[in-house]
Amino acid sequence: MDITNSIRLYAECISGGAITEPTGGSWISAIAIWQGSTEPLNASWLQRHCDNLGITEPVNGSWLIALSYYYNELEPINGTWANAILVGCNAGPVITLPTADFVGAPLAVDQGFSVTYTDLSTDNGGPPITSWSWSFEGGTPATSTQQNPVIQYDTVGQFDSELTVTNADGSDGELKPDYIDVTYTPILPTADFVGVPLTLNEGFSVTYTDLSSDNGGPPITSWSWSFEGGTPATSIQQNPVIQYNTSGQYDSELTVTNADGSDGEIKPDYIQVNVVPVNVVINSFEIGPYMNNLTGKSTTDFSVAAYSNNLLKY
Repeated sequence: MDITNSIRLYAECISGGAITEPTGGSWISAIAIWQGSTEPLNASWLQRHCDNLGITEPVNGSWLIALSYYYNELEPINGTWANAILVGCNAGPVITLPTADFVGAPLAVDQGFSVTYTDLSTDNGGPPITSWSWSFEGGTPATSTQQNPVIQYDTVGQFDSELTVTNADGSDGELKPDYIDVTYTPILPTADFVGVPLTLNEGFSVTYTDLSSDNGGPPITSWSWSFEGGTPATSIQQNPVIQYNTSGQYDSELTVTNADGSDGEIKPDYIQVNVVPVNVVINSFEIGPYMNNLTGKSTTDFSVAAYSNNLLKY
């Protein structure tokens, strides 16, 4: 079989019988034009045909040998590489698909946190992997074409992860069901407060200031105060002002709540309320002499009319 006839049969083989005539006297140009090309590459229709198949380098300086290698025919047949190409075409090119694989870390995350995915796919000695197509159930973003994406999970649940990798020969996919476990850890607030002043007289007031923290969780939405000895005895204001009318030592307590739960703080004997000092007013006094029966001497006697809350006589 001569070389020209081998190339003609190769043209029929690769085109499935669509090529029946050479173009410009060349079967190779007919093949490249059938593939959609409009001009040779570096003045070579054979190089253009090889380029269309993804062959980018000659073998031993020959595009014909490179084409034969493409079909896994590594030796000439009957003395020609054209025959090797024809035999290879009839057998079909060697297809080497990649194998998709990956790992995510961490696999268990709190709601709102992210997973870093690392591609572990291999090309199995075939064409290099050129694209990555990810799908992330429950993730943000839900898809990615990056090789090693970082994905955030905002919803509680167990979610699939999937990767498809592609090379010049085709694709392979890997699905890992229920791969990511997203949970929610409640973040409770921490109650705290201060009152000013801590020592006061009867009838005066204490200003309470909320110092509670949400600890990075949901915001605090309610405050529940309890004031032993205070007026009012309870409050739902964030920063209440409380009056104390009776002397003594009194507890103060605050409970704060967010969407995840509550926390309380009690401060025993926190407020010291003192009795109001008595102001004595002397309105009049009498002094009169009298005889001391024990000594037989004259002694002065006096009385004072004093007014405070009650009339006192000394």
